[in-house]
Amino acid sequence: MQQTYPGLRQVIVNDGGDPATVDTVVEARRHEAHGRVEVVHLATSVGMEGATNAGLRVGDTPFVAVLDDDDSWHPSFLERTVGALEASGAMGVVTDTRAVYEDTDYGDIRFLESFDFDPLADVRTAAEPGRPSRAPNSLFRMLSGNQFPPCAFVYRRAALDEVGMYDEGLPVLGDWDFNIRFLLRYEILHIAEPLAYYHHRIGRAGRDGNSVSRAEDLHDRVRSQLLDRYLRRDLEQGVVGVGVLANLLHQLRSERAEDVAARHQLMARLDSMDQAIDALSRAAGAAPGAAVAATPPDAGVEADGRSIGGRVRNRLRGVASGGGQSA
Repeated sequence: MQQTYPGLRQVIVNDGGDPATVDTVVEARRHEAHGRVEVVHLATSVGMEGATNAGLRVGDTPFVAVLDDDDSWHPSFLERTVGALEASGAMGVVTDTRAVYEDTDYGDIRFLESFDFDPLADVRTAAEPGRPSRAPNSLFRMLSGNQFPPCAFVYRRAALDEVGMYDEGLPVLGDWDFNIRFLLRYEILHIAEPLAYYHHRIGRAGRDGNSVSRAEDLHDRVRSQLLDRYLRRDLEQGVVGVGVLANLLHQLRSERAEDVAARHQLMARLDSMDQAIDALSRAAGAAPGAAVAATPPDAGVEADGRSIGGRVRNRLRGVASGGGQSA
């Protein structure tokens, strides 16, 4: 409702939920919609991809954006993305994304933290400090794994004639499959500004969670099925194509993500070790006749560089940045 783009039309798909509840919410905001809202009630749930297709079949706007009910946009998101498509003639555009971590407390949503969305980390850990971000609109990188959430992408409806609809046989990751098919046919513009907000309620189940945090195992299984599907197509056609590249790149991405997670865990343990050693040093320094001096609490980087944990951390940072720093 707060979008600055004047041509907005909203198609709200109720995927098997209580129609009365949805209608009550929509009616309460009817005065703000100015006749631009249409609700589609599905008698039974057809899943994310089926619900998306149901909305696409009802709509007739020249541009399409998909927004899950737990995600959000900057007020200028549609104005900026549609403007870029109109100015360039491109078929699709994606913006940078902020990942938003939140929790629920007796029905109220409580903000925890936000950071630049990192597809390598699969939104499970924050991006590495100092690691340069990469444009998410590359087919090569898309084959390794999805590079942006649905809320960051806007495309021309005409592209559906070539790309096709979302695969309703996929319970999750239909957007990744769609994005690969899109990039096989068209380039996607990139707006290097975080105008989309990808919300996550970590550790929540049921309606308080979102699809990623609720079903990580399901995502892993469907991802493997998709990779096998792409690979079989290559083998049937006797080519080295999307299937081979997607499987190789995903394996490299998985190994890289594991390295990132392991480095975060090691640095957290080193921090705990430093704190324990510092506490022991203080206790020894406070004892009568003790000869061990405690490390000043505000010694900063210099003290950190002399500690065991600090030297190892500096070594890890050097490796991450390509430097040759020794421990």
